[in-house]
Amino acid sequence: LRFLPAMLCCVALAAGVTTPTRFANPVLVKTYRRAEFWDEGSATLLDVVNVIGRWQTANEWSTRTEFVEVEDQRANTNIQAYSSKRYQMAQRLGQVERVALLQNAQKLKFRDEALANGLGLTVQDFDELELNPVAVNIVFDALAQSKNSLLPVDVVDARRRGFIASDGSLNEAAFSSGLIKARALVIMSWFVFGKGNFIGFLILLKVITDSTGVGGDLLTVLLERQDLVVLGLGSAAAMAAVGQDEGKAADAPARD
Repeated sequence: LRFLPAMLCCVALAAGVTTPTRFANPVLVKTYRRAEFWDEGSATLLDVVNVIGRWQTANEWSTRTEFVEVEDQRANTNIQAYSSKRYQMAQRLGQVERVALLQNAQKLKFRDEALANGLGLTVQDFDELELNPVAVNIVFDALAQSKNSLLPVDVVDARRRGFIASDGSLNEAAFSSGLIKARALVIMSWFVFGKGNFIGFLILLKVITDSTGVGGDLLTVLLERQDLVVLGLGSAAAMAAVGQDEGKAADAPARD
């Protein structure tokens, strides 16, 4: 797998795809996926840096003026996140929205010279790149350490600072850690709650933890032992399913 980026570059060249020399570094095509990793779309390391380097504090993109009118306010759909009502709620809570970053990141200019230099590039190099919307979602997943769509401003700012190494380059370990934690919560919620209760679970757990610190120790313990937790939940679910099947099989002759 470590040779995959270089192989991809070779394939691109063989196919006649022209790649500027400064973007041909195999490291730049390292691929990331969202917390719900089965979703379509991915982003490269270059795409991720192109998002992070456009802002330093959440207040730079927290305000939005583009809204979608939602006819059925009771419907639990993704379109609710784009409504004026959701924006007003976020403002009252002092939180910022995933949608706000999606809408406004493209309007911001890349300006983090140190972050660009960490990849052997310049700010001017990033002027040539289009913003990948999947990368915006991936960055917010890592910031939220979940699939949550709302976050306190100070939490966003602190975690964004944590993504930057002492020399100003991207701290890939910290960024990847945020994604791993997000993915662990997604997997656990699927095992325990199912998809239908996913959003409610994350809002309850993450907003309380991020805003008040209550339950933070428990969440940290769960995330540190995520492999064991997921394995245990998966085993328990499988055993429960087997038990139900055996019970139905035992009851079948009696019904006959």
